[in-house]
Amino acid sequence: MISELQNYTEIEKRELYQLRKEQIARRRTQLKLIKHKLKSYFDFDIVDYIIDDILENEEYQHFCLMVNLAVVNRRMTEEQGETLKEGIKELFEIEKDTDKLDVDMILDGYDDWYSNYHSKMLVDINKYLSKENKATLKKLSVKVKNKVLTNYEYDDLRLNVLQYYSENDEDLEGLDLSFCKSLAGTGVSDEEYQELINVFDRISADYGIF
Repeated sequence: MISELQNYTEIEKRELYQLRKEQIARRRTQLKLIKHKLKSYFDFDIVDYIIDDILENEEYQHFCLMVNLAVVNRRMTEEQGETLKEGIKELFEIEKDTDKLDVDMILDGYDDWYSNYHSKMLVDINKYLSKENKATLKKLSVKVKNKVLTNYEYDDLRLNVLQYYSENDEDLEGLDLSFCKSLAGTGVSDEEYQELINVFDRISADYGIF
């Protein structure tokens, strides 16, 4: 990816980056809606990689493998796993294991939800940010609006923060960093950055944003 980007102009790179952000934001909203609907239906949390199978219109048998994996990893109980398999089979009108999960069957009402995601004022961001946090954001060239943010605006702000990485991070090997930015040269220490991440984690938890 990095070698491919070298052939792009700076304008093309920015446009590609913005497109990537919009694609990620749209997928996140779809995942959130499915997660919310299924939690309301089953009354227990479902891990994201199971939701991903629904988003990808995977076959029912592959979905069941992901549920089994979640049970083995203790992300849900065996009873919840069986309940989820049977419930999804009914919801998606599955007749055989090779039938695909039609995500459109559960995304009914997505347009209304997406509209609220973009228009409903939700996160009082400035209530959480200290002077030090705001100084860190300024060093990262991340602007914070002096207003209550919509869910979309908050997610966009958080993505702008999460795009940074530390050169000291031991988990970077094998990761595609072509759409990321290094903290090096920003004047922000690893500790300051981690404190900012912790603040966003608290905000997300308080508002139920994942």
